[in-house]
Amino acid sequence: MLPRHLSTLLAILFATCSLPAFAAETVLLEEIVVRSTEVTTNEEVLTIREVRESPARDIGEAAANIPGLTSLRKGAIANDIVLRGLQRDDINVLMDGVRIQGGCPSRMDPPAFHFDFAEVESIEVVKGPYDLTYAGSMGGLVNVISKTIDPGPGFSASLTVGSYEQLSTSFTASMATETAEVLGGYAYKTSKPPKDGNGDRITEIYPATSKNRYREKDVDSDAYRINTYWMKAGLQLNNKTRTELNLAHQDAEHVLYPALYMDAEYDRTDRLNWTMTVDQPSELLDEIKLQAYWTGVDHLMHDEFRESSRPTMMITRDYMMETDADTTTYGASLSGVLAAGPGELRGGIDGFHKNWDAVNRSAMYMNYAPQSMIPDVDQDQVGLFAEYRWPAAETLRITTGLRLDYADTSANRLNNNRLDSLYQLYQSSSLISDNDFFEPTANLQLNWKP
Repeated sequence: MLPRHLSTLLAILFATCSLPAFAAETVLLEEIVVRSTEVTTNEEVLTIREVRESPARDIGEAAANIPGLTSLRKGAIANDIVLRGLQRDDINVLMDGVRIQGGCPSRMDPPAFHFDFAEVESIEVVKGPYDLTYAGSMGGLVNVISKTIDPGPGFSASLTVGSYEQLSTSFTASMATETAEVLGGYAYKTSKPPKDGNGDRITEIYPATSKNRYREKDVDSDAYRINTYWMKAGLQLNNKTRTELNLAHQDAEHVLYPALYMDAEYDRTDRLNWTMTVDQPSELLDEIKLQAYWTGVDHLMHDEFRESSRPTMMITRDYMMETDADTTTYGASLSGVLAAGPGELRGGIDGFHKNWDAVNRSAMYMNYAPQSMIPDVDQDQVGLFAEYRWPAAETLRITTGLRLDYADTSANRLNNNRLDSLYQLYQSSSLISDNDFFEPTANLQLNWKP
């Protein structure tokens, strides 16, 4: 006698072969066109669908789904991206090519924190020093691409509910014609402090004797509350020229960072991005793109939720220490793609200005006298870049590129007295409050598909 599972399989096969002929009738579907861009061996793309199907709370945590990427966690949200062991200023984290400088000196608010899932289409990652379009991509590039607008009217909504009273919701509406399009959206997310495998909240990591532990009333308070608003509009000026304008505002409140000594009272971000693209302006030029942007961050953090802020003879305010930080970044770029010989030449010029100012007040320093943690630092940078791609054979491509950067930095509130009394003690050479440098960057790549 045959085993039961084998006899069942034979019965299914017999029934399938015995179906009438009309059940196997061929059905013709309409043509399905799939378009994509070629991704090189050092590039990867994460789609928003993959992000939403993960338990990630922000872009930094979602990017960890890509091999070679992980994140540095300081709280329930605002994870900092680490690419092949490199982080902070060794990698670029941008949105549509726009730079954002967080306010916190301890990176409470890394660049990826200032984008919401609902305004994202995909995340592009370049691993290694192979991106020459943007200055500072020594370890790699993470470029977040904003949502595209589909033809006609559109509406989408998303709701995620999770453990620890996690709530993430968003609404997006759009309208597009042949010549104009507009998209607007809103997102809100909040959560209580998550727990570890032992059932302890992340706000309970400090021992009972530590002054850094949270006050009893704040142990189970909201871990974060974030509101994000954005708008995107596009206009087709003619059959070759298109312009886009992106606006966004994010208001984060009561964000807890148990791994640090302070928490964020608020973190407010504004973004403005304008682009104009001309397709095939001439027989040789395939594309010209002009971009200008501005971003601003206002960040206030303190230890008001910790035991360290309990009133004493020295602590006469609601906090023992507080830092008020703000940043401003604006820049522009002009780039183009040129057919040159058997290959393609990409090149352009870009520049940006960044200001970072952070003032700290502490009961331990001259009774809350303000001191410059980041002393009103200006950074101005301009660069030229060029990259040539040559398809040497059907399965072989050679790419080479060069970038030249000039940068000037100055600490406007760092006077000689503070240099000598605070920083010079730890240095063997003389320190100055401003500096400039000129640096080249180049690479040569060989891609072969066996």
